[in-house]
Amino acid sequence: MKVTPYLTFGGNCAQALAFYAEVLGGEITMTMLFKEMSEEKMPDEMGSQIAHMTLDLGEGQLLFGSDTFEPESYNGVEGAALHVSRDSMDAAQVLFDKLRDGGSITIPLEKTSWSEGFGMCRDKFGVVWMIDIEGA
Repeated sequence: MKVTPYLTFGGNCAQALAFYAEVLGGEITMTMLFKEMSEEKMPDEMGSQIAHMTLDLGEGQLLFGSDTFEPESYNGVEGAALHVSRDSMDAAQVLFDKLRDGGSITIPLEKTSWSEGFGMCRDKFGVVWMIDIEGA
């Protein structure tokens, strides 16, 4: 079984997944707009929004995203976090700093009782990230 995170955004999915592709080193392999998936006329502002986007992170790992149908009631990504392990504190710090830029730190990246390095941040798109040292 494979579980793939699917993030929903309030109108900035394309920007968010482009940012994650740059930061995580992936490639956007599929983009579909709402106006491309339906034969029905979409409101102009909705038709140009992302219905589905795929970010291929390599090694069989994908991240999916879309914009919401109701951006006016969108409250951000809630109740979930994305976890990424790095093999050293230096690599973890670089990733943590890139993800938190324009966002906020929930838990600073530092040594804990269970890891050589663990930290949490919310990025500028409202997604929570947990970064730690692999196998530590």
